[in-house]
Amino acid sequence: MKMLWVGMAAMLSSASCWALNDGLGGSAPTPAPAAAPLAPAGADEAPTVKPHESGGKILSEKSGNGYTYVEIENQGHKFWVAGPITKVKKGDKVSIAPNVVMEGFNSKFMNRTFDRIIFASAITIVK
Repeated sequence: MKMLWVGMAAMLSSASCWALNDGLGGSAPTPAPAAAPLAPAGADEAPTVKPHESGGKILSEKSGNGYTYVEIENQGHKFWVAGPITKVKKGDKVSIAPNVVMEGFNSKFMNRTFDRIIFASAITIVK
Protein backbone atom coordinates (compact mmCIF):
# COMPACT_ATOMS: atom_id res chain seq x y z
CA MET A 1 0.00 0.00 0.00
CA LYS A 2 2.88 2.31 0.82
CA MET A 3 4.32 1.70 -2.71
CA LEU A 4 1.01 2.62 -4.31
CA TRP A 5 0.85 5.89 -2.34
CA VAL A 6 4.43 6.88 -3.36
CA GLY A 7 3.66 6.10 -7.01
CA MET A 8 0.46 8.19 -6.97
CA ALA A 9 2.25 11.10 -5.28
CA ALA A 10 4.92 11.05 -7.98
CA MET A 11 2.24 11.06 -10.73
CA LEU A 12 0.39 13.99 -9.14
CA SER A 13 3.64 15.91 -8.74
CA SER A 14 4.50 15.42 -12.43
CA ALA A 15 1.00 16.40 -13.52
CA SER A 16 1.09 19.63 -11.53
CA CYS A 17 4.48 20.52 -13.02
CA TRP A 18 3.08 19.84 -16.49
CA ALA A 19 0.08 22.08 -15.78
CA LEU A 20 2.30 24.92 -14.59
CA ASN A 21 4.52 24.70 -17.66
CA ASP A 22 1.66 24.19 -20.11
CA GLY A 23 0.04 27.52 -19.37
CA LEU A 24 -2.82 25.91 -17.45
CA GLY A 25 -1.96 27.71 -14.25
CA GLY A 26 0.93 29.14 -12.32
CA SER A 27 3.74 31.08 -13.91
CA ALA A 28 4.88 30.95 -17.52
CA PRO A 29 7.78 28.67 -18.37
CA THR A 30 11.22 30.19 -18.33
CA PRO A 31 12.57 30.53 -21.87
CA ALA A 32 15.80 28.75 -22.69
CA PRO A 33 18.83 31.02 -22.96
CA ALA A 34 19.61 32.13 -26.51
CA ALA A 35 22.34 30.17 -28.22
CA ALA A 36 25.50 32.08 -29.07
CA PRO A 37 25.95 32.69 -32.81
CA LEU A 38 28.39 30.31 -34.48
CA ALA A 39 29.86 33.01 -36.73
CA PRO A 40 29.87 36.80 -36.77
CA ALA A 41 26.88 38.48 -38.38
CA GLY A 42 27.19 38.48 -42.15
CA ALA A 43 29.94 35.84 -42.19
CA ASP A 44 27.79 33.40 -44.12
CA GLU A 45 27.09 35.91 -46.87
CA ALA A 46 28.92 35.24 -50.10
CA PRO A 47 31.26 37.96 -51.36
CA THR A 48 29.70 40.06 -54.11
CA VAL A 49 30.93 41.97 -57.14
CA LYS A 50 31.64 45.63 -56.41
CA PRO A 51 30.35 48.35 -58.77
CA HIS A 52 33.83 49.10 -60.21
CA GLU A 53 34.37 45.39 -61.01
CA SER A 54 32.33 45.36 -64.22
CA GLY A 55 35.38 45.69 -66.43
CA GLY A 56 38.29 48.00 -67.16
CA LYS A 57 41.79 48.01 -68.62
CA ILE A 58 43.88 44.83 -68.59
CA LEU A 59 47.14 45.21 -66.68
CA SER A 60 48.28 41.61 -67.16
CA GLU A 61 46.94 38.35 -68.54
CA LYS A 62 47.79 34.69 -68.64
CA SER A 63 45.85 31.93 -70.36
CA GLY A 64 46.02 28.19 -69.90
CA ASN A 65 44.50 25.25 -68.12
CA GLY A 66 41.08 26.20 -69.55
CA TYR A 67 41.02 29.77 -68.17
CA THR A 68 42.17 33.27 -68.98
CA TYR A 69 43.31 35.15 -65.89
CA VAL A 70 43.32 38.93 -66.19
CA GLU A 71 44.33 41.65 -63.76
CA ILE A 72 42.07 44.62 -64.41
CA GLU A 73 42.22 48.26 -63.30
CA ASN A 74 39.11 50.42 -63.14
CA GLN A 75 38.62 53.72 -61.31
CA GLY A 76 41.92 53.24 -59.48
CA HIS A 77 40.96 49.76 -58.25
CA LYS A 78 42.81 46.59 -59.29
CA PHE A 79 41.16 43.17 -59.26
CA TRP A 80 41.56 39.71 -60.77
CA VAL A 81 39.13 37.88 -63.05
CA ALA A 82 39.25 34.32 -64.37
CA GLY A 83 37.04 33.36 -67.28
CA PRO A 84 36.90 31.12 -70.32
CA ILE A 85 39.93 31.21 -72.64
CA THR A 86 39.75 34.60 -74.37
CA LYS A 87 42.25 36.29 -76.70
CA VAL A 88 43.12 39.49 -74.85
CA LYS A 89 46.29 41.46 -74.28
CA LYS A 90 47.69 44.03 -71.90
CA GLY A 91 46.01 47.41 -72.50
CA ASP A 92 42.73 45.98 -73.86
CA LYS A 93 39.55 47.40 -72.36
CA VAL A 94 37.16 44.64 -71.35
CA SER A 95 33.80 44.07 -69.75
CA ILE A 96 33.08 40.96 -67.73
CA ALA A 97 30.02 38.87 -66.99
CA PRO A 98 30.67 38.09 -63.31
CA ASN A 99 29.47 34.78 -61.97
CA VAL A 100 31.11 33.97 -58.60
CA VAL A 101 33.47 35.84 -56.30
CA MET A 102 35.92 33.75 -54.28
CA GLU A 103 38.27 34.78 -51.51
CA GLY A 104 41.46 32.89 -50.72
CA PHE A 105 41.41 30.98 -54.02
CA ASN A 106 44.58 28.99 -54.77
CA SER A 107 45.47 28.56 -58.44
CA LYS A 108 48.09 25.93 -59.17
CA PHE A 109 48.32 27.19 -62.76
CA MET A 110 49.09 30.75 -61.63
CA ASN A 111 51.17 29.43 -58.70
CA ARG A 112 49.53 31.82 -56.24
CA THR A 113 46.62 32.36 -53.88
CA PHE A 114 44.31 35.22 -54.78
CA ASP A 115 42.95 37.25 -51.89
CA ARG A 116 39.88 37.81 -54.06
CA ILE A 117 39.06 36.72 -57.62
CA ILE A 118 35.96 36.96 -59.79
CA PHE A 119 35.05 33.97 -61.93
CA ALA A 120 33.30 35.29 -65.03
CA SER A 121 31.25 33.50 -67.64
CA ALA A 122 32.64 35.90 -70.28
CA ILE A 123 35.44 38.41 -70.79
CA THR A 124 34.63 40.69 -73.75
CA ILE A 125 36.85 43.27 -75.43
CA VAL A 126 35.17 46.69 -75.53
CA LYS A 127 35.99 48.82 -78.60
